Amino acid sequence: MADSLYSIDPTPSKVTRVRPQLSCIPCRQGKLKCNRAQPACDQCVKRSRESACNYVPPPPKDRGRKAKDMRGRIKHLESLVVDLMNGKVPPQQATSASAEQSFSGGTPPENGSREVAPGFTGDVKTPHSASGDEEGHCASAFGQMRISEEETAYTGSSHWTAILHDVGHLESPFLTILEAEEDNEEMGGTSSERSEENRSHSALIVGSPPTVTREELLNNLPPKATADRLVALWYSSQDPTLPQVSHEPHGFDQCWLTYFPSLLHGPTFQAHYRQFWKHPYSTPPMFIALLYGILSLATIYSSRGAASESPLTSESAVRDAERYRTLAASAAVLADYAKPKPYTLETLLIYGESEFLCGGGTPMEVWLIMGVIVRLALRMGYHRDPRHYGNISPFDGEMRRRVWHLTWQLDVLLSFTLGLPSTVRGFQSDAEPPRNLLDQDFSVNSRELPPARPPSELTPVSYCLAKTRVCAVFAAAADASHSVTAPTYPEIMELDRRLEEAHSLVPPALRLRPLEQALSDPQELIMHRFNVELLYQKTRCVLHRTYLVKAHDDTRFQYSRTACLDAAKKLLNHQGTIFYACQPGGQLSRVKWYFSSLTSHDFLLAAMVVCLELNLRHETRNSADSPNPQQEDLIGTWELLKALETSSSIWESYEAKLIDSGEAKKAAKAFRAIL
Repeated sequence: MADSLYSIDPTPSKVTRVRPQLSCIPCRQGKLKCNRAQPACDQCVKRSRESACNYVPPPPKDRGRKAKDMRGRIKHLESLVVDLMNGKVPPQQATSASAEQSFSGGTPPENGSREVAPGFTGDVKTPHSASGDEEGHCASAFGQMRISEEETAYTGSSHWTAILHDVGHLESPFLTILEAEEDNEEMGGTSSERSEENRSHSALIVGSPPTVTREELLNNLPPKATADRLVALWYSSQDPTLPQVSHEPHGFDQCWLTYFPSLLHGPTFQAHYRQFWKHPYSTPPMFIALLYGILSLATIYSSRGAASESPLTSESAVRDAERYRTLAASAAVLADYAKPKPYTLETLLIYGESEFLCGGGTPMEVWLIMGVIVRLALRMGYHRDPRHYGNISPFDGEMRRRVWHLTWQLDVLLSFTLGLPSTVRGFQSDAEPPRNLLDQDFSVNSRELPPARPPSELTPVSYCLAKTRVCAVFAAAADASHSVTAPTYPEIMELDRRLEEAHSLVPPALRLRPLEQALSDPQELIMHRFNVELLYQKTRCVLHRTYLVKAHDDTRFQYSRTACLDAAKKLLNHQGTIFYACQPGGQLSRVKWYFSSLTSHDFLLAAMVVCLELNLRHETRNSADSPNPQQEDLIGTWELLKALETSSSIWESYEAKLIDSGEAKKAAKAFRAIL
């Protein structure tokens, strides 16, 4: 009875595990409790037998057997998947189902099989099955679920790993990657062990920051001269996620072209900063937390090559940045950030970036921090436009709009990077976009906001506004990829129309142009142009990716296939352009850290789309129904292969330099295996 209930394979291979001996040899023989100290344990020291205290080395791992067992498991799982896709139930599973029904006293289904998963019908069609219904939703729309003893992880169908599973003939490359990972485990322990030893967790979310008093926070601050230099460095940094201050109200300044809206109103923050040094003990703890977050990021910038004006070495800068980051978390706890007050969201947003850049925080940990930020923003009503409330001043209302749209974009983009639905898309928001204004155009004393400047005039929020329009369509496309009920093709085409309209509204100064036509433009401006273009092309990929497969059997979807492939190819071409421009002395050398880290997912997505198309072409050539040559020549196979080869060589150069190197390195291995 028990065998029929719980066994999947009727003839499982018996694996004998050798239990390692942890105690030293004398303690083992004497049955004593050994503390396993080196060079001699406490029991041997008590008995003056230090020289006899020796340990048995761990038994060698049998790689051959491990790989063989893994191959067997993969083949067994493949057979189960094929049976499920064909609407069949393996004999042993059918036996288990009937036995479980009799055990529970329930009535078996009419067809004699159990329901495998919610929404699974057994009627799943293969990618090339002719489905006359263009609204049919294939099983891949439900994403991918990975369950292990250490983690249960879900990723949506548009994540690069989910697209990887759509590419056929991957058993051999996958085993190659698997064996390489086993080699890494033998050399340096498991990934979880390495992360515990070499990386600190998020003090605010995963761990518990040290409890400190206001006096301790103030005593740990650097001298005012050092703090002034670091705050100035933060404001003049090239980090695209941070606000900048322009001191030329009517002139062109590269600092206006920030990645997101200005988190902090420059003149107001500087007034609060000066007030802090005059009366530090009366300053709210949340402002101290904000200051520590700024110091943490600025210390990291001080060690970045040409951007560094500090004598700090790289090692000491990392240590100081980590200390400032921990103090920022402690100050936020002291301020009770769960009861939000002024500067709460700004502090946590800056802390989240510090976690990513200098705290070793993974994208998942930063995503958890974003979840806290989104809920605090809801608690503070940032998702509602301030015009509904008479107790919010025009100045505060405009800053709330800036912070909310920054939070909204970060949540949408970071969630998609992890293959997860966005949190902010689950509720209604009527907060209007911020106006196209300079910081000098309004202040805390403003009774009303001035009219917005023309879109052609660049301000700290010009880039935000341009990207918000495109990101709104991207968020809808990402929602469609996670939707249980597939959108209709007319709905997809309507989103495509909205995307082209949003792209047409990008100001000319933020439109991508060839690098030879931008020789005198600031590197930050070129970077922002690339960012808008990358988001636009990524949205095209996500929006039309589902129909990339369907178009091989139904010419009605040929536009989507062409758009998806064109976007993927352009993304890979941009990757090559950016890579060469980021070399020493290149036009983007000062901002190369950004492109080598935060945009890596976009290029992986494009590479997987191209790999999927090449695999589909290979399968179609080998089938009886050959494709229309004119249809395939829209984007030639040689052209796609050339883009992939260039991208592969770039991954080999960038793999060791990525900030989020854990998942990116794994993706790079899979990418090279496909090639």
